[in-house]
Amino acid sequence: MPGPGAYVVGKEERKEANEVLATGYFFRYGGPKNPKFKQKVFTLEKEFASHCGVKHCIATSSGTASLFICLLALGIKPGDEIVPGFTLNTKAVMPVHMLGNPCDMDSIVQIASDHNLSVIEDSCQAAGASYKGRRIGSIGDMGAFSLNFFKTITAGDGGLVITDSDELYWKAFALHDQGHTPDRTGIEIGRRSILGFNFRINELTGAIAIAQLRKIDSITSKLKRKKAKLRERICDLEEISFRKLNDPEGDCATLLTLLFPSKEKAEKTASALRTKTLINSGWHVYFNMEHILSYFREIGREYKKGSLPKTDEILERSVNISVGVVDPGIGSGFGININSSDEEIEKAASSIRKAVL
Repeated sequence: MPGPGAYVVGKEERKEANEVLATGYFFRYGGPKNPKFKQKVFTLEKEFASHCGVKHCIATSSGTASLFICLLALGIKPGDEIVPGFTLNTKAVMPVHMLGNPCDMDSIVQIASDHNLSVIEDSCQAAGASYKGRRIGSIGDMGAFSLNFFKTITAGDGGLVITDSDELYWKAFALHDQGHTPDRTGIEIGRRSILGFNFRINELTGAIAIAQLRKIDSITSKLKRKKAKLRERICDLEEISFRKLNDPEGDCATLLTLLFPSKEKAEKTASALRTKTLINSGWHVYFNMEHILSYFREIGREYKKGSLPKTDEILERSVNISVGVVDPGIGSGFGININSSDEEIEKAASSIRKAVL
């Protein structure tokens, strides 16, 4: 049940990985004159920065690590709000390009600018997406991406941080690597200025990610064609509408989200397709995040099912159809994948029509 990148793993990934395996040198750093050091992570960072149209990229151990680094680099501390709320201590806005669909970045950036707020783009589910001609992640101050098994491109796990700011790059790099400065080649003593972490990746992960990155445009193009075919075959159904896309051309096209007029109709359709509505889809739903709910209880705040009624109402009426991400954890247990044939798309559309009617 992977994302689209996992379906297209082939000779390119094997070639990159075998170059590292042949030397036995897996550490991301090495001397420039060391013939065993293939510089896969450095290459990944350079190519992803170029892909996104920014100056800097840092490869990390996960999307979560990438977000953590962004928050710390921008000086966000415990107690600071990172989303709009009824309070006066908001420090940053973190738009989440959820399910591969870019947020309305014009409005978000304008609000942030008006109130002197930082913008951290959570792009973990949307590598390859764009908004009005700009790659997502490159529009705010910093962007974070994931390379895990369910994302657009994958190295099994891993993450990426991007920014155009030299200052934020140096801070983020030090945070991800125990306080070290960028592009070190070996052990450095006495040059570390901050207490950092160990969120590095190794050369094998970098090698797989390079091969996947070089396929990202072909992956998203193929997904868009298949999603368009599937959507075309069910768009006449009066019982459904589709999720708003802030930039239809920039959508990753990993999922097709159907909206129903009522909770009951959505549940009936989901059941017929042997999948679930988004409200029942898994731990991405806020009230299923038991560790977060526990934290709120500890600080004396009420946060539980029903706390976000507008969100609940939309999720209750929504059903995700897989196009590239086959993942029951986000309600996309039914649909197609990146390699589905026209016949399989027709079959999926027919099942949807039967379930809706």
